[in-house]
Order: sequence, then C-alpha cells, then structure tokens
Amino acid sequence: PRPPASPSASAAATPSDAAGAPAAAAASAGAPPDLARVQPVIEQRCTGCHSARPTFAGFAAPPANVALDTADQIVRHAAAIHRQTVVSRAMPIGNLTAMTEEERALIDRWYVAQQQRPAMIRP
Repeated sequence: PRPPASPSASAAATPSDAAGAPAAAAASAGAPPDLARVQPVIEQRCTGCHSARPTFAGFAAPPANVALDTADQIVRHAAAIHRQTVVSRAMPIGNLTAMTEEERALIDRWYVAQQQRPAMIRP
C-alpha cells in the first residue's frame, strides 16, 4: 500500500488547485515549475549566446550549435541545460549574465520534475 499523498505532492499533480487558481499559485505552494516559468530565465541568462542570432559580443553562432530560442529547443536540450547550469555550474560562462541561485534552483526543480513526468515540460 502507498502512503497517503502529502499536500505538496497533491499540489504537484495538477497545474491548478481545486478552486481553479492559476498554476502560479500552485507553484508558490511547492508545485514543480513548468516550462513557462523556466523559459524566461533561459531567455534572460542564456540566449545572449545560445541563440540562432547571438547578441553577446564575439559569438556569430550559438556555442556547440545549441540554440535555446524556442520552447522545443529548451526541452530538447534540458539535460545539457541542467548539467551546465546546475551540476557543473559552468554556464553561464563566468556567470556573465548573473544567473542567481534561485534561478539555478528553479531549473533544477523543473528538470527533476520533467524526468518524473515528461508532460510537465511543455507550456
């Protein structure tokens, strides 16, 4: 027999609560973040270099041919994003875009959750 679900586990199971509150309210209650919360962090901290058209000086093309302009690209490269920003902390390079500990934790929670339930990663 399974133990009863904790309140955070039941909150994580749905994108909104029983009253229909938005996913943001569920997220503040401990639900794993979805792609809609992670994508702005990636856009702000990563796409200066990792874009089809990088804006960061010195990059004519995305490093390692990894562009993160779209939700599909972010999902496709989720493991590398997690490995580089959370596990090794090698990215952003020299932390030039000032990724915060909270943003790294957000990416970590999103990646771990997507490994458990792949449907969560899509907006």
